[in-house]
Amino acid sequence: MSHQPNPQQPGWNAQGAPQQPAWGPPRPPAPQPPKKNQAGKIIGLVCLGVVALFIVAGIIGTLTGAGDDDKDTASKPASSMPALTDEQRASIAAAAGLPPDPDAATRKAYLAALTAIDPRIPKPGKDDQTVDRGLNQCAAIKRAPDDRDKLIQQTLDRFTISTRLPDISTPETGGKVLDAVHKHLCPDF
Repeated sequence: MSHQPNPQQPGWNAQGAPQQPAWGPPRPPAPQPPKKNQAGKIIGLVCLGVVALFIVAGIIGTLTGAGDDDKDTASKPASSMPALTDEQRASIAAAAGLPPDPDAATRKAYLAALTAIDPRIPKPGKDDQTVDRGLNQCAAIKRAPDDRDKLIQQTLDRFTISTRLPDISTPETGGKVLDAVHKHLCPDF
């Protein structure tokens, strides 16, 4: 028997070569990889644009003075709120534990006492600030009259001796300033 192809036989093609068996339908081409979602980039760019818009609007508003309604109202006196009388101010200060403002002679003696301790304690040109700090220290004296160590430390801090004048920031200096405050501004506490 010869191995002559029989074109009528299954598995042989017309040229006489054996045909590969079919194992099923032809395979479809491989699917395309999914496209990356661009939604995150788009949302990020939109948010960045909104932030940039607010920054530009804020800069323009600052440069043009838009939204500065306070300038007009700050220069005008408040007509709806009556001014406090001296008696009312003294009553409010007393309720807060502050003594009344010192008269001119007491004020002068207080500032001279601080200058005698160290001339750097009262800041030049800041006499009102020095008196206010003393009056505030009086409120601390009234709240805790028996805790001298705490009052001395508060005095050093309140008069910025501990930060501004570290070379004299000692309990001795704090005690002297505390005594000057107590003697001149609030002797009744």
